Amino acid sequence: MNQKKNKYFLISMVKNEADIIESFVRYHLNIFDGIVILDNKSTDNTWIILEKLKKEGLPLTIIQDDSLEFIKGKKTTKMLYETLNRYNPDIIFILDADEFLVSSNHQDHPRDFIDQLTQVKVYYLQRENYYPHYTDNMGELFVPRRITYKSNENPAPKVVFTKEIMNRYPINVRQGNHGILPKEKSLQRETLRKIKIAHYSIRSDDHFKSKAVIGWIANLSRHDRTEGASRRWAKWFEKIKNKPNFTLNHMLAKKKLYHHPINLSFCKDLEIRYTKKDEVCFMRNFLSYCELLAIEQARLRNELLNKKK
Repeated sequence: MNQKKNKYFLISMVKNEADIIESFVRYHLNIFDGIVILDNKSTDNTWIILEKLKKEGLPLTIIQDDSLEFIKGKKTTKMLYETLNRYNPDIIFILDADEFLVSSNHQDHPRDFIDQLTQVKVYYLQRENYYPHYTDNMGELFVPRRITYKSNENPAPKVVFTKEIMNRYPINVRQGNHGILPKEKSLQRETLRKIKIAHYSIRSDDHFKSKAVIGWIANLSRHDRTEGASRRWAKWFEKIKNKPNFTLNHMLAKKKLYHHPINLSFCKDLEIRYTKKDEVCFMRNFLSYCELLAIEQARLRNELLNKKK
């Protein structure tokens, strides 16, 4: 008798990830049976690249989010259950576009270890931060092949859900996909050791500035913004605002980096077809986002004036 083949899906909420989104999709379709991506009003070519990938016939579902607010926890929770109801996967991974699932030994296929997971636990994935290095081949557009140096930092882990857990408990994903709310005491939890995340949070100087400035402004625009949220973005925003010459090199100056490329041997198709070398432009992204904020502010003001009539 043939054993049932498990179905694994990946979901992601993205914003302005044009330089890495094609790498993200092509890499992970070597691991997952399908990917669902919610685009949170990107002002770069993220949506255009996703549409081109979809037209290839890849198992990719893309959703356009028309709201400017980056309310990641609530939107991800909704997407989590919509993916469960529509595709009925056994396990759903939640990754950002700059996060790549890898085996901890950097040798084996990550799916082999996913097959070993049970349905009765909530799992957590540890992360490794990768950063640009002066030896990087800037002509290489597949990001994990270009950026191969990592630090020894230990950023917050990311959460993974099984079908049984989602059916048994009212899951609410925390902002940043770092855990669940409320903290259900009866849930069994396990931090995975055989698979983890390679995290490419910063890829270039323009990307660094774009992420910091737009990320912080998007956080300020949230109606449910909490004190202390996105502190890293706030710190970078202040430095860029007060020191126009502040660059990615300044931010990386004190970091110790180690050469440790991820394993790509199990991947079949990693050819980058739609991503351009100059895909990220800080000023273009910033000005485009300012336009969207102005349009949204005018819309809200008109709604308020109409209510008063």
